[in-house]
Amino acid sequence: MPLADMDLKHRRDNFDLGQRDGTLSYLYLVNYIEKVNIMKDSFGRKINYLRISVTDLCNLRCRYCMPEEGIYKVHHKDILSIEEIEEIVKVFVSLGVDKIRLTGGEPLIRSGIIDIVQRIGKLAGVKDLAMTTNGILLKRYAKDLKAAGLNRVNISLDTLDKEKYAYITRGGRFQTLLDGIEAAKKSRPYSNKDKYRFNRWI
Repeated sequence: MPLADMDLKHRRDNFDLGQRDGTLSYLYLVNYIEKVNIMKDSFGRKINYLRISVTDLCNLRCRYCMPEEGIYKVHHKDILSIEEIEEIVKVFVSLGVDKIRLTGGEPLIRSGIIDIVQRIGKLAGVKDLAMTTNGILLKRYAKDLKAAGLNRVNISLDTLDKEKYAYITRGGRFQTLLDGIEAAKKSRPYSNKDKYRFNRWI
């Protein structure tokens, strides 16, 4: 069964075999990936890009994405720990992955997100570390994210009209987003590798 098709409980039950302290079984994961051969697509092309959802929670309630009351909160013990995320990245890097993207939910509300970025950013073999965010918390975290090793940030932006933005996000403050974008711009060095990009939903 492909790794992507397994539900969270199945993944953890398998990856934690022999590991009762919450640490991922590195060798088991390597053997599993090699067994199911998921590192090439159906056309035989090498897979070098990995997206990791670090949380299913979000600080907005966008109408196209989430119910107004939010979603059921998964217990902390049932999500991947910082150490498990790092171990997973190590395994995939050893199998040829060199581009990592952190997503959510909203990744910046994940406890320890700077630590996660720093751990992944310092791994040999990771050439590009990016994040997709709604930008609300970028003013607080942009500088630390850059220092931790984040190369790129994609900012989801549905409209430039502040009233439409508030409606779509169910109360999001457009100025807060703009402040986050400005913080990201200021933290960005003058390099072709380090960029920010905007995603627009149509």
